[in-house]
Amino acid sequence: MKKLFNSKAISMIVVALVLINIMAPLKAEAAVKKDFKYLALGDSIATGYGLEGYVPGTEQKDSYTSLVKSEIGATSMTNLAIDGMNSTQLLGALDSATKGSPIYESVVSAKIVTLTIGSNDVLQPFLGILAKEFGGEVKDLNTIITNLMQGGEVGQLELISKFENLNKETTGLRNNPALNQGVNNFANNFPRIIEKIKTISPNTEIYVTNIYNPYKDVDFKSPLDQTSILDLDAIVEEYTEKLNNVFINGSLNYSVIDIDDKFEKAYTGQTIKHPLVNVDMAKYNFDPHPNAMGHKLIADNVTSYIKENSTNYKLNMIDNTNLKIFVNGKQLNPDLPSKIVNDRALVSIRAISEALDAKVEWNQKTQTVIIAKDNKDNKQIKLQIGNKKAYLDGKEVILDSEPILNRDTTLVPVRFIAESFGANVGWDNQTRTVIIQMNK
Repeated sequence: MKKLFNSKAISMIVVALVLINIMAPLKAEAAVKKDFKYLALGDSIATGYGLEGYVPGTEQKDSYTSLVKSEIGATSMTNLAIDGMNSTQLLGALDSATKGSPIYESVVSAKIVTLTIGSNDVLQPFLGILAKEFGGEVKDLNTIITNLMQGGEVGQLELISKFENLNKETTGLRNNPALNQGVNNFANNFPRIIEKIKTISPNTEIYVTNIYNPYKDVDFKSPLDQTSILDLDAIVEEYTEKLNNVFINGSLNYSVIDIDDKFEKAYTGQTIKHPLVNVDMAKYNFDPHPNAMGHKLIADNVTSYIKENSTNYKLNMIDNTNLKIFVNGKQLNPDLPSKIVNDRALVSIRAISEALDAKVEWNQKTQTVIIAKDNKDNKQIKLQIGNKKAYLDGKEVILDSEPILNRDTTLVPVRFIAESFGANVGWDNQTRTVIIQMNK
């Protein structure tokens, strides 16, 4: 009988079969990664307004949102940002969101949300006051101011008068009641925006960029004696500082990415006066929006923060196939598969607690869980979602990997839980197995 396969062919078939077995888990993991959706909310910074070739309602390839989508490997991006949107308008859209509506369904399905909001609560009316003083619109300021500058002493005196009016307290730009009201509106609206997003989708991660000052070093001088008549930088800085203070409240429901600091440092030592924004005082262009370099800087800081801190990003990137956990020889079969995050095995809190004969209490409002075991030691563990600080019998402990929420299931670091209750924990790297043995 003629041989159907020679030894070389058999070797190739064996290699192929091995490769198929190796690739199978990767294909399974790829299927898990298909649902990694990114949602952009907020104002014109998120839409890409001000970029060259900007077309409303279309994705701008140089916008920070498009760059973030690409860098984090999102399978899709929904951009619901609107030019000119302020916090009152965004809150209204979220309040009216119902199941089936585009914004509701986008929030529900998003793993990551980026949010740029707050500038228009103050900066839009700020520019309105500026333009009104000159009797035109913002886009007209270039022509109006240029004409005054070229209008001889009469025109220059009129220009000085207008800048001095803008420099006045309450009636001008300084400590203006309408602008302060904008700050107060934002302070009231922002926490409600976050709360609404988390109510719709508790597992969505929210990344907020704070507000930069686009008018660094803009200080208008008198054309007659070069004394300062309107320090726009200092005035705007006061308002941006007030707005940015709203973001700092220690909430676990969102993360703040400090864009303001990055923009300020970018101005230092630059030959270009405003390297990251469209502002050009040589042409009296007051457009505060970031240019392509500004969007790149925002995107770089947002993506690096997400890659370092986002649980959803890490869960999307890691391979968790075939992770097994045994307690006293019995394998756990939790509803949600165990995960490895930051080289630490995380397991369903219900599954591990039942296996260790412990009780679980969950506080939805504070996102806190208490695990207690009735034994001679009366051990108690307190953990909080997204917080590496845990408490064992009231004493603070710093975890290597914080508890997370995944598909409405709390995952906790299995070694810390088991060892806190006196168990021995081992790891078999070859079989990817956590072995827990309770002491009698």
